Amino acid sequence: MKRVIRLFPVALLLVTGCNRTPEGILPLNKMKVVFLHHIMAEEMLNNFIIRNEYLNFDSARTILFSGVMKLHKTDSATFAKSVNYYKADIGRFKELLDSVNALAVREKDIRALVDAERLRKKLVADSIAVADSLAKLKKLKPGEMDSLKQGKDSVRAAKIDTSKKADKGYKRKNSAVLPPQ
Repeated sequence: MKRVIRLFPVALLLVTGCNRTPEGILPLNKMKVVFLHHIMAEEMLNNFIIRNEYLNFDSARTILFSGVMKLHKTDSATFAKSVNYYKADIGRFKELLDSVNALAVREKDIRALVDAERLRKKLVADSIAVADSLAKLKKLKPGEMDSLKQGKDSVRAAKIDTSKKADKGYKRKNSAVLPPQ
């Protein structure tokens, strides 16, 4: 029993020491976010930049990836070193990819919820506007006209004189109005 008690702290140090990342390597929690944003930048390059023949692919790639590194306050050398560190051990790399996948699914679900909430708010606003319009129509007396109907009637009553263009000497040539010569 005494041997087990003596060996327990040593085993605990060995187990906790294995999970630590070396100096200059991004920890797993930070690496998964940087890696996901790196993948998203690559996807953006593939979807938008390549289709535009006027943009330089290499400069766009440099700008996007430097933006990702700047966002996470790291540099490309540290990121490359961290990727190589995680690739060296298949277990660590699988853990990284699984956590990146879980993070991507979580962000996708959050975006879907936000979009659904925006749509719901728009539908509520539209239905409130329709309800207000119906309430105004119900308040009108049977002989009263709506303001839009009054506008239509006033337009019909006004007669437009179309002969003014002919009086100024404008001529039409190939459906373009030319000034008098």
